[in-house]
Amino acid sequence: MVNSILSRLKKLNAFTKINYSAAFLSGWIILGLIFYNVYATVARYVFNAPPPGSTEISTYLIPVLAFLGLAYTLEVGRHIIVDPFINLLKMRTRLILNVITTIFILIFGAILIWKGIELNLEKFYERSSSELMLPLFIFYIFVPIGGLLLFLQSVRNIRNYMISLKRKNFDPEIKKEGGE
Repeated sequence: MVNSILSRLKKLNAFTKINYSAAFLSGWIILGLIFYNVYATVARYVFNAPPPGSTEISTYLIPVLAFLGLAYTLEVGRHIIVDPFINLLKMRTRLILNVITTIFILIFGAILIWKGIELNLEKFYERSSSELMLPLFIFYIFVPIGGLLLFLQSVRNIRNYMISLKRKNFDPEIKKEGGE
C-alpha cells in the first residue's frame, strides 16, 4: 500500500507532492491518535493508570490535522460547494465564480499565515500546563504552514481558472479544481 502511494507521488509535480505529503502525514497522525487514544482509554478504565497528558496531546494534534489538510482538500476539490446551485450556471460563469471564491480562500490563507506567525511568536517560549510541559510552538507552527499551502494552492487554482477563461477551454470536470 505505501509503495503504491509513493509511486503515485513520483508522477506528480512538486507542489502537488507537498500537498499530498501533508495530507498523508495528517492521515498517519490520525492513525497514531486512534491507537494512542485507545491505549489511553484502556489504561484509564481497565488499569486505572491513565498516561500523563493524554487529553492534552489529542487536543493539540487536532488543529495540526486540520491545517495540514487544507491545501490538499482545495486541490482535489473536496471542499464545501453548493452543487445544485453551481450546476445551473454556465461553465464561464462557474469559472468566474470559482475565481472570486478562490480569492476569498487566498485571503483566508494569507490571514492564517499572518496570524499564525503572530501566534507562534507569542507562544514560542510557552509550555503546556500539564506535567508533560510540551513546547506550544511545535503545534502552532502548523497554522502558518497550512495557511501558506492554502495560499499557494489558491494562487495555483486562480491561475488555472484564468487560463481556462482565456482559452475558452471550459473543461467539463471543473469540480477538480486544482488539476493540472
